[in-house]
Amino acid sequence: MNNRVSIKEVAKKAGVSVATISYVLNGTGKAKRISETTIKKAQDAINELGYIPNVSAINLRSGITRTIAVIIPDLSSYFFAMILKGIETYATKENYKVIVYQSAECVEKEKKIFNELTHTTAEGVLFSASIGNKNQGGHVANLSRVMPVVNFDRILEGLELPQVISDDYQAGYKAGQYLLTKSCKQILFLGVDTTVSVFKLRNEGFRKAIEELGNDKVQVTEVMCKCDAESEVIIENALESQFAFDGVFSCNEKYTIQLLKKMVSKNGYGINKSIPIVSFYNYPDVDLLTPRIKAIRQQPFEMGEKACSLLLNKLQQKGELLSEMNEPIVIPCEYDF
Repeated sequence: MNNRVSIKEVAKKAGVSVATISYVLNGTGKAKRISETTIKKAQDAINELGYIPNVSAINLRSGITRTIAVIIPDLSSYFFAMILKGIETYATKENYKVIVYQSAECVEKEKKIFNELTHTTAEGVLFSASIGNKNQGGHVANLSRVMPVVNFDRILEGLELPQVISDDYQAGYKAGQYLLTKSCKQILFLGVDTTVSVFKLRNEGFRKAIEELGNDKVQVTEVMCKCDAESEVIIENALESQFAFDGVFSCNEKYTIQLLKKMVSKNGYGINKSIPIVSFYNYPDVDLLTPRIKAIRQQPFEMGEKACSLLLNKLQQKGELLSEMNEPIVIPCEYDF
């Protein structure tokens, strides 16, 4: 049985209109020139009957739900977990709630989530593209006509959306520069599908450094991992080849861990474990790794905070409007070298 007190019952108890009770509840009684005596009668009736307003219904009527949606490609990723923590921390500070969706690196699921968001209480969306999204942005563009959308980390080209990214190109360049200072001539480049923006930029930055600072004696052997299911076999095949590399640049921490495990395995593939290895690596256990690596550390918490602040500023009509932003906001990386 539902014993919830209605606003009509409160109004009847106080001897005032439903509108008066509503004004008292939202704190606009004085602005509506309601007398102190009437406000007290209304408040006494609210307290006596224990009336609790249906905030969800009020928000739906006003169109303000103070709720945002976040679409994450992989919730098991430490990097994306820290982005989400940054988003949630900032949203909580601004009294917003966060609904989290996982695309599971599947573009079809990503599209389904975007379609569903047109029927939810979310006022705006923060998202990072799934690894399966080959610049398919129609579903994103459609939603952005209905509500504000901010794209972080993995961005989709051709969409006029505010973007928050790491300095992936510069990080790739610095990785190449470092390996050349260590006199590396046979470099293993452990890459990921370059249709994904972040991996494309890391690749381009690294290649630019080799082109500008290297010479014709520097050889780069590229090993591309397109999905987690195949990566271990791909890396093992590379190690079993006759390529004797003297330096490594890895674009992805998951594949770096797989490489290190292979290097310290029973046969070790005859690899010199003191060779310089540079990798994007965001886990806090970097100092425990064997062999040791030089880490490129992104700042995912800060990225989440910044992306969330852009979205909430738009919703609250503060700061620079999203439609006026022409360039991505770049969060610099930190380096162990």
